[in-house]
Amino acid sequence: MNFKYIVFLFLFFSFHLFADEVTVPFVSSLRAKVTFGKVQLQWKNPDNFKKHLVIYRSTQPINSTNELKKATQIVTLRNREEYYVDTPPYGTYYYAILIKNRINQKLSIIFIPYRNYITRGIVIKKVDIFRLTSLQVKVQNEALLLNWDYFADTTADKNVMIYRYTLPITDEQRLDEAIIIAKTSIKDKQYLDRTLANIHYYYAIVPEEVPLEGFFPDVNMTIDPAVIPKTVQPIDYFDIDSFVPLPLLAINNDPKSGKPFLDPMILKSPDKKKYQNKTKEIIDQITKKHRDTYQVFQNKKHTELKHLDFQFLEDEGIFINQTDHQAYKNIIQNLRIKEYDKAESGLKLLIEEPLPDQLYYRVSYYLGMLYYHQGNFYHSYLYLIIPYEKYRKQILPYLESISYTIFELLER
Repeated sequence: MNFKYIVFLFLFFSFHLFADEVTVPFVSSLRAKVTFGKVQLQWKNPDNFKKHLVIYRSTQPINSTNELKKATQIVTLRNREEYYVDTPPYGTYYYAILIKNRINQKLSIIFIPYRNYITRGIVIKKVDIFRLTSLQVKVQNEALLLNWDYFADTTADKNVMIYRYTLPITDEQRLDEAIIIAKTSIKDKQYLDRTLANIHYYYAIVPEEVPLEGFFPDVNMTIDPAVIPKTVQPIDYFDIDSFVPLPLLAINNDPKSGKPFLDPMILKSPDKKKYQNKTKEIIDQITKKHRDTYQVFQNKKHTELKHLDFQFLEDEGIFINQTDHQAYKNIIQNLRIKEYDKAESGLKLLIEEPLPDQLYYRVSYYLGMLYYHQGNFYHSYLYLIIPYEKYRKQILPYLESISYTIFELLER
């Protein structure tokens, strides 16, 4: 620091030592950074600050009275601001911030590096222009294909961020809430999104490191929902002969894969094969070896074989208040008042419609419950196995009950 500034500061603070209020005649912690071709200035005002601020810009460091005379005064701030954005043309710039008296308009001319002027030049480079001009989304092979076009004033490449959300991305808040599903070259002009069916999706595409000028329908965001349709047919026919039971129902491992059974797999089966004599001998040996295991199963079957009551999903009370699907609400109401025939008809109609996965799992669950309640265990099993991974805790007892109930029918 220059010696004369040290003397000045010493005299200044000595003069104000016994004053009721001391105000430092300069700002501090001046910082500058470049974002999208704009210079963001930040600093800290003195305590009890009640004066004006004057910001200067120059192509040389503003560290003396002579350099101040060459600098450009770009703005006067009167509301104790501590932030300013400058938009200069391309080049290298230096900044200084001085305090001005509100009454006599006199400047406090003092230069302290890193406090009220910067010593390192801020470089503003030419920013290449990339601008989306169109965006469309269409269904293709059970996926959503995004096509876009763009304008650029350069042959250079630029990455774009592709956003997806369940609401139209019409502002910065929804852009923050949306998820980035891909980062790809703007020159690709298309992207295939393989996502879930029966959910309404909206998209936005934003070039990377380019200022966002706004949200424009069918230009850089979509306003119409895009959805992958899914069709499901109810199971109206079931034949036990279409299943091939395992040759040894008492074993612990799947003969086809060798992996242990992790859940009730009474209807799971390997490919049907005609066993040769040597293979048959091996099977007979294993049968005798696991005879005790088979007997344990039989004993457990006799003690645990029971018919379970109809059960609603644990979160049904919450879900029914959140969904706006009226047909589903009517079905749940019929189930609550035990109008099972009406509920079954409604569920069969509903499962044929394109449904979001969450609703599809619930419809499958209640169809399985109804068939179980009717004693149609084969249909019940086929519907309950669909949402099994999602509602494992509630469905497992019913699959075990079905296994015990139909065990004798599957024995050969």
